[in-house]
Amino acid sequence: MTARGDLLIRDLGGSNANDVANELLKEFQRGYPIEALGALFESNNDGIVKNASWLASELGTKAMPVFDAVLPNLKHGLAYARFFAIDVILVCAGSKDGKAVASVVSMLEDSDKAVRWKAICFLASASKEQISSSYEYLADDRLRKLVSWIISIDSNRDAASERIMEKLGSADSLERKFSAAASARISEIYPEALSAAAQSSDDEVSSFASDFRKTRRS
Repeated sequence: MTARGDLLIRDLGGSNANDVANELLKEFQRGYPIEALGALFESNNDGIVKNASWLASELGTKAMPVFDAVLPNLKHGLAYARFFAIDVILVCAGSKDGKAVASVVSMLEDSDKAVRWKAICFLASASKEQISSSYEYLADDRLRKLVSWIISIDSNRDAASERIMEKLGSADSLERKFSAAASARISEIYPEALSAAAQSSDDEVSSFASDFRKTRRS
């Protein structure tokens, strides 16, 4: 007998794909094998890849069986796929997945604004160990220095607020993005840094910080 999940996967590229994806998510939550999602990431149908990416992000740590299948999505031509792949890396990447984390860090300079925003969110929420694991895989010296900097913020938060404020005013947009993420990481101790980020003239920084503040309040 064909499982309902199998039937839903067959319909995932159809005209009612969003509804199918919602039903398929319920099937995964009921025990349908997560591994069935893996092959969908190799599809030439952008609609299928889009919904598979969303499903993986919604599964949280349950997406671990398809972690390796998701990794190519970090460089997918579809911004939607890159966006949701970041969620999977955040909740599933371990200390040995530095290459994947490095890919996400590099996405702070992605061509798509929403993906760049998501990468800032990742930096704000990733563990210190996850961020540290990316260092040796980063080819860009600027990124390596900024990864070291944000790790140092976590290690010594006493002077963190002043150091973040300095980078918030930097002429370098990458430094401003790192400072925004850092302000979120210490926001429970030094909320003034996040408030400053929310008032930044850099709309990507201010948008992230404002959204993060709203999330904290909810």
